Amino acid sequence: MPSRRAGRWDVHIRNSVGNYLDEFGNVAGPMLYLRNSGAFEMIAIVKADIHRLLYEYYYFQECIIKDIQWHRYGTSVDIVFDYVWSGNAIGSPSLGPPQAGRLREDLKTPKLIVVRFRIVQEFHLRNALHSAMIEQIQNINWGINEVSSVNIEDDNLFLSPYRGSQIPFHHITCRWEGDRRIDIVFGTLEILR
Repeated sequence: MPSRRAGRWDVHIRNSVGNYLDEFGNVAGPMLYLRNSGAFEMIAIVKADIHRLLYEYYYFQECIIKDIQWHRYGTSVDIVFDYVWSGNAIGSPSLGPPQAGRLREDLKTPKLIVVRFRIVQEFHLRNALHSAMIEQIQNINWGINEVSSVNIEDDNLFLSPYRGSQIPFHHITCRWEGDRRIDIVFGTLEILR
């Protein structure tokens, strides 16, 4: 049975406030939560783990943002994606970009995946609408939300105010073609299928 001392976590329960508890009944520290076959597997949150997770989901390339939801008084943000790929990427980010995935057969039926950012320090949206979009705003449709990629960044501009915090903070960008983007500075990440 994995334990915290072995560098892993065995987490099965939450307390009444919703915090995950470790095998000793203590509130688990900053973690990356992965839902795997209906159970949670917890891994210490470090940049490499986030990068690996984004790789597994093809960096959400070509996926559609369906919704952005705020929780916990603005300290948590969910980005809901319509995931267009038939499966997850296999391999490792250290081996280069993932091989091209296969699109799902039935793209008319949404496959929603939620990326939940917790302990959010900053959330910035830059729409960068060009003049034709502004003039024909009624013609904007779902295509505007097709993401180019979601990446973890090394960016002192965003992260420097949080150096020395009691938990590590990370910067993720969600980019589209052109200048449209979302920047999020957060402490922990959870993927919900």
